[in-house]
Amino acid sequence: MKNPSPTTRWNATKNGSLPASVRILLPVLCVIAVLGAMPAWAQNYQITLSGNFGGTELIRISQTAATLEHVRQPYPTPPVNFNGTPWDPETNPSLSLASPVTPANLSAYQVRLQINAGRDIAGAWIEGNELVLLIADTAGGESYYDLTVQLTPNPIAPSPHVAMFDIEGEFDGSDRIRLTPNRATWTHQYQSNPSNVSVGGKPWDLGSTSEFPNSGDTMYLSPAADLRTAKLIQHFGRDPVGIDVQDTYTDILFSDNPGGRVYYKVSILVTFPPSSPDPQLSIEENTGLYDLRFFTETSRSYQLQWAPTLPPPSGWINLGPVMSGTGSPKTLSIIPASGSAAFFQLSISNAP
Repeated sequence: MKNPSPTTRWNATKNGSLPASVRILLPVLCVIAVLGAMPAWAQNYQITLSGNFGGTELIRISQTAATLEHVRQPYPTPPVNFNGTPWDPETNPSLSLASPVTPANLSAYQVRLQINAGRDIAGAWIEGNELVLLIADTAGGESYYDLTVQLTPNPIAPSPHVAMFDIEGEFDGSDRIRLTPNRATWTHQYQSNPSNVSVGGKPWDLGSTSEFPNSGDTMYLSPAADLRTAKLIQHFGRDPVGIDVQDTYTDILFSDNPGGRVYYKVSILVTFPPSSPDPQLSIEENTGLYDLRFFTETSRSYQLQWAPTLPPPSGWINLGPVMSGTGSPKTLSIIPASGSAAFFQLSISNAP
């Protein structure tokens, strides 16, 4: 596809949003659709899991089955206790359940994980219509884990505004990056320290500081973003990266079990409340068109860019000229077309 003009026909799925130098990922509405409202009669669900773990495991839970996806190192020592039922996942990877342990449709539920015991990494999230648990013990040997997962109706109002930023670096062993509205905080647990880490494209020298402020030159996410809506997409890495969303923070969980550093890259997607001010870049449907809208500052210059896929096959393509900030919003309208996708980012630099 050639560099489009504002009247070129191409696809831009609905609204998205992002802070400086952070991309909008347009075809992710299937991800954020999980934020829909629940009927008043929707019930809560609780799942418990305990046992001795010494490697990396993913446990995928549907309404009537729990299936272990063994990733690395030894299998859990039986029995694993799942909701009071003894389970040997090495000989029986899929455990049939007598009654539903999750709702038929997880799209409007939220997950909260409570770690009652366990020395290393544990996370829980919704993926499609499954609940996924991650246990990753990188310390060597095995340790007892006791987890409680609550599935409750999601109280967060749906929002069309979506933001994305990346975390990447070389990881070995287990590391936790805790995201709050004000900062990211790194905690190393086992094996070697990570290296060449960046957040939102900005380098983070972990040898100097364990905190990465979300402000000034290191701002990676608008303070209006709601981290309770965080979702994770993993692009690179040999072991799974997990996420643990809580009411006041979100943990990104790296757990590389084989030994030796390797490159990992994940994208974190969050939404903005519908009542919040427009983020720095948003996309809105407007009578058959899609409006790319962003606010500007007088001391900065702005360049819209697009790509047909992620990662961009030939780099990001400039969309229109560099624009000087005026302190007011700017809007570019495009005509949507079916059958193709487009991804946008806004490159922001200090004005000369």
